[in-house]
Amino acid sequence: MEQVAAEIARHAERELEALVSVSSPSGDVPGAEEAVSLCAAFAPAGAELERVPCSTKGYAPDLILRLTGTGSARLLLIGHLDTVVSNESHRPLERTGDRLVGSGTVDMKGGVVLAIGVMRALEQLPERFAEVSLLLVNDEEWRTEGLAHAERFASVDACLCFEAGQLAPTGEEGVVVKRKAAGTLRVHATGRSAHSGSAPDRGANALLGLAAAAQAVAAAHAPGGQREHLVAQVAPAALGQRALGLDVGAVLVELFDELVDAGRARRLGLDDRHAPAARSTP
Repeated sequence: MEQVAAEIARHAERELEALVSVSSPSGDVPGAEEAVSLCAAFAPAGAELERVPCSTKGYAPDLILRLTGTGSARLLLIGHLDTVVSNESHRPLERTGDRLVGSGTVDMKGGVVLAIGVMRALEQLPERFAEVSLLLVNDEEWRTEGLAHAERFASVDACLCFEAGQLAPTGEEGVVVKRKAAGTLRVHATGRSAHSGSAPDRGANALLGLAAAAQAVAAAHAPGGQREHLVAQVAPAALGQRALGLDVGAVLVELFDELVDAGRARRLGLDDRHAPAARSTP
């Protein structure tokens, strides 16, 4: 077993570097295709390659690598090639001390290269299985429908996901036997319109309603975002304010700076160019 593990590790870093060099955020078809091509190149020589429609419409087809043996057990290995990192924020692999750091290294291209290494090892033991399949999907980070391949693999004897886990409290490695479920609640707020100058208190602000919903979810430690696996990084809003005189822009900036000082917001390059143009009202 140690010899097999050493052989997998011998290839893993080089293959991981190649795979992480490809930016493949969810929905990026060219990036997904390049990642799939690399996995096909890393696959065992005797593996059959199959492209199957992705569960999410418009995404690149998923990849199945399959080995056939002379035994009786059917094993499914599963992973994904998409990441939550945008093309603009992508980082290639680099070594920091004894760590390998790069976009998607842990979630989960590191697991993908290990799974392919396991397949290469199992290729030498055909008497131990009837079939070993590796399913690599391209939409794990933002899938909103069910997994299209579930029925096909429903009868396998075992399924192993190579997504990274966490160390035990004692620092030991272990096998993750369950994961948290994920759910999405989409909220559409409808307020009541009113004139912001003459009767602002007669209105019901839909934006404030959404903010209250977001805070309620965040209080349960389940932050919502632009995608289900992301904490929201950007939330644009147009904020209006009425004030006597023509210094309304300065008033808004002062209000925002108070939020920053209170630690409830972060100033993102706000300067005089972002202050609204003042205009007199009748």
